[in-house]
Amino acid sequence: MQVKDSSGRGASVRSWAARQGADQSVVAALEVLADAGARIGQIVRSAPTKGLTFATEEINVQGEVQNQLDLTTNDVMVAALSGCAFIRAMVSEEVEDVIENKSAARDARLAVCFDPLDGSSNIDTNGTIGSIFSVLELPENCEQVHADDVLGAVHEQKAAGYILYGPATLMVLTTG
Repeated sequence: MQVKDSSGRGASVRSWAARQGADQSVVAALEVLADAGARIGQIVRSAPTKGLTFATEEINVQGEVQNQLDLTTNDVMVAALSGCAFIRAMVSEEVEDVIENKSAARDARLAVCFDPLDGSSNIDTNGTIGSIFSVLELPENCEQVHADDVLGAVHEQKAAGYILYGPATLMVLTTG
């Protein structure tokens, strides 16, 4: 995915994040999020014709009824982030518990909190929908990640952003 900086100049996510001073682990996480966003953008564009907009009987952690598109995009995001060795844990609006990345490197210290598809109920009205994320650094020597570890890491936010879906997919992010 290409990004544009404040001057309007195009760049890869990797080169943009590196210019912002992000370390290698954050750069890798942002690349994975960009790729997941591109896949979700494709899914969103075809969701109505593939029957993915129906409500399920499931309720998310916010007490909202989940639709099939929420669950599908959550699966895409978790699968993508699970492939990044720097990401130790994930927190999704669609899942009650912290998701530990079994593929993480032993010294991995990042957690990614996300809503895989915010506003999914707007898809039938052509309203704005998108993914929201925050990349956090976990405390050192965190053996098993618990909710308190992730909540404590909010003071160690390394990057955040959102991805909007529509005729084009737009990623907006910040580091530092």
